[in-house]
This record gives sequence, structure tokens and C-alpha cells, in this order.
Amino acid sequence: MARELIYRLTNPNYTVYHRAALGGLAATVVAWRAKRGSAPAGIEHDVQRDRVRLAWGDDLSDQEALRRILDASFRLTKDKLIDLAGQAVAKDNVALRLAIHNGLCATFLQHPKMRPSEKEPRRVEIRSADDEARGLFTYKAITSYAHQKAQGTGLLEPAKKGSPAGRLPVVATIPQSMVPGAMTGMQPLETGPEEAILLLYLMVGSAVFLLRPRTYKEKMQACVVVPDVRDLVAFSRALRAVAGVDVERPRLSGSYLGRVAGGAEEAALRLLVDLTADDLRDNPAVAGLQAIAMGKVAWDKNQVNRSAAVRIGLS
Repeated sequence: MARELIYRLTNPNYTVYHRAALGGLAATVVAWRAKRGSAPAGIEHDVQRDRVRLAWGDDLSDQEALRRILDASFRLTKDKLIDLAGQAVAKDNVALRLAIHNGLCATFLQHPKMRPSEKEPRRVEIRSADDEARGLFTYKAITSYAHQKAQGTGLLEPAKKGSPAGRLPVVATIPQSMVPGAMTGMQPLETGPEEAILLLYLMVGSAVFLLRPRTYKEKMQACVVVPDVRDLVAFSRALRAVAGVDVERPRLSGSYLGRVAGGAEEAALRLLVDLTADDLRDNPAVAGLQAIAMGKVAWDKNQVNRSAAVRIGLS
């Protein structure tokens, strides 16, 4: 093949964010294989326990190949809800899809420019397992979001004068939509194109939760739970199980209410139980989790930024 990207869990430069992103990329490739016709045309793909490989021929430019990969990874439903192929949310699990949509809009996509939306909120009825109406929930329907076009990274921007058309830039930018909390200073956060492509999938490998406010004066916060992945195949399988609809073996975080937690600690523990529920090996798919709470607290008419982080590891 003319071009290939190989990502390995054993890369010594990877942080927990890279490993979670690689888990999200692996889960996406597994989802392509599970659903016929969903894989990007012209892209070879392979997942092993410790690596992911993407490749394409010289009939595709690098940028066209990336467009096809992103189109197959980051989608929208007909109701304008975020649909991440790698998380494999069951079609009938509308409640979970809504919770994920609202959570992503409050974390990775918190800036309105990263997810243009309709002016008026939409309403959706969430029903319980026995088909009894639970109530109406609202959400902002979006027309697109940053990950679909690698917005803010520069990866798909037209080549500069004198550079080959269709090639990826030598340097890419890491926006906050890619890594929540990534703040730029005098200079933007930059990296190579291969790493930037990988980090786009952090949103897929992570889980988002809504956090109940402590008082009526506070706004609801959100929490990002980042898993420390150590087996890509097992993690992809566990991620699919979390998002499915299994009446006999329900998941703690597999519904709307399951994605509403009292704090970062509760969110992390809930996801840890779900990811390891069926994993009885000596070396489970994840080594632990890192949870970061995000949001603003309203107090005496002032907006105060508040964040909290917690790390949970497996012994």
C-alpha cells in the first residue's frame, strides 16, 4: 500500500489519552467489520490485541482517505443526534444515545462553533423497558460536529502554496474538541498528523456522564471517563456490550439514567464495573480509569469554573 498508519499500545510515548483513543479507533474498525457496507471504501483495516492498522493505495490522496475514514466513524442520526460508530449504540437504545449526545455537547463539543445546532431544542420521549412512558427529554439537534471534518486540526485544509495537493500537513493542531481541557497559550498545541488522527478517537474510547448538581443554584456538570486500555479486542467487545440492549444482563451505564451520576467517582466506578463485567481474565481489557469533571457552577450570580479529577486502577 502507498500509505499506512500503524498504532501500537506499546508505544512508550503514549499517555492514558492515547491508549483510550486507540481503543476508540479499534472499536470503530471492529464496528465496520460487524456491519456490512459501513467500512470506508478503499481503506484496509485491521485490529489486533495490541495494534490497529489503516492503509490505502496511491489511487487515494491522504486527505481523501482521511475524509472517508472520518465519514465512516463520526455520523449523525436522522434525528440529528451524534452517532459514534465505535460505540455501537443499539438502534433501540435511544435513551443512551440521547445521554451521550448531551454529554458530548457539554464536554468535547462544549463550544457552539464545534457543533452548530438548531435554535429550538427538540424533545424525545424516553420509555422504560416495559414500554411505559418515562417522560420527555430535550436536546439540541446539531447539523455537524468538529470530528466529522477534523475541525481545528488543519488536517483537511487546502495545501499551502508549494506543497503537494492532497497530502496531510507536517504539523497538526490539537483543539479542545479533541482533548477536553487542552488549553492553548502563546502558541497552539501541535503534533504530527498521525497522532492528531488518533486523538480524534478519544471521544469514541471515552464515556461521558452528566453529574447531578449539588444545589438548585448550580448548573448540571459533565464528566469524561477515560479508560486505560490494554487489550484492544477485549475493549472493543466490552464497549459494544455497554451500548447494547440486554434485558437479562443490563449495564449500569447503558441507559439515560445510568449516565447521570453524583460525581466523578461514581461515574468511574459505574463504567469500570460495566467494562469488566464479562472479563474474567488475569489481564482485563482496562488497567483502570481516569475521570475528569467539567463545567461551571453558578453561585451568587457569578460563574465559577470547577473541575475535579479522580483515578481508579485495578490491582
